[in-house]
Amino acid sequence: MPIDIASYRRWEGRARPTPLAALGIAGTMIRRRMKLKIVRVIVFVFSVVASGFAALVFYLTLAGRGDPMIQNQIRQFGFENVNLLAILNRLFDSVIGFWAFLLAALVGAPVIAEDRRAHALPLYFSRPIGHLDYVLGKAASAAFFLALLLILPRISMYAMEVAFSEVEGTAWRQMPTLLRSCAAGALGVALFTSISLGVSSLTERPTYAALFLLGFGVLTTGIAHFLAEVLDDRGWLALSPYTCVHRIALHLLPVPIDLSEDTAYLEELGIRTAWFGAGAWILAGIAVLVARVRRVEVVT
Repeated sequence: MPIDIASYRRWEGRARPTPLAALGIAGTMIRRRMKLKIVRVIVFVFSVVASGFAALVFYLTLAGRGDPMIQNQIRQFGFENVNLLAILNRLFDSVIGFWAFLLAALVGAPVIAEDRRAHALPLYFSRPIGHLDYVLGKAASAAFFLALLLILPRISMYAMEVAFSEVEGTAWRQMPTLLRSCAAGALGVALFTSISLGVSSLTERPTYAALFLLGFGVLTTGIAHFLAEVLDDRGWLALSPYTCVHRIALHLLPVPIDLSEDTAYLEELGIRTAWFGAGAWILAGIAVLVARVRRVEVVT
């Protein structure tokens, strides 16, 4: 008797999926990926560095305002009466792109490829688990780690400002900045999750999937910047997935013009074009994933 029929036999065709099916798949994958040392290092290092750097900045600019030397330095850098949390988030977005691709390659790209290599999809679907449960479970496992990288550091930076601020009501006053920064992080989580799972569904080799995703990130970014420069049209930057997310984050976290000189080139990309590019990449990943997974029959 085939293994899919044998495993489903005791259900006698009456069992149906429950909301816990996707959580069970996600929990299993999270525990497996958490065993990878490089995954733990990436998440831990960025959380600690973001918290430590934010603590230093807010200590000097908030707790140390009584020191004339520190006040003078604040004025020289133009940090007087500005939203430092927004500036720190913009700095974070400018350095996190490659690491987000790397983490997605480690935790997202292999999750379906390894099941295809082991011919495990028929076994998955011989139980009361459908396509949606499987996809949601795999997506949740990748999104969990990406959220630790793209959202958790933003929350820690917000916590540092609240901890060091001597002004009453700082937590409430900076809540909109926190929510906007987390919205940018959530967009990045959705984009990297969809693309990584779409790539994962195309091959039976987890290593190939991870390398392809990294190469895809480097290639799209390089082509986007090359075309934008050669054709003198910043709209081509939308070909780069993370560039779209970064541009949207800049729009969500505005700062004075004199403090955004380093991002002036990127801000020439229209915000509507950036939203269109990010949405197109997310939908492309989902479309590839759905097309590949739906080919596997669900035993009912």
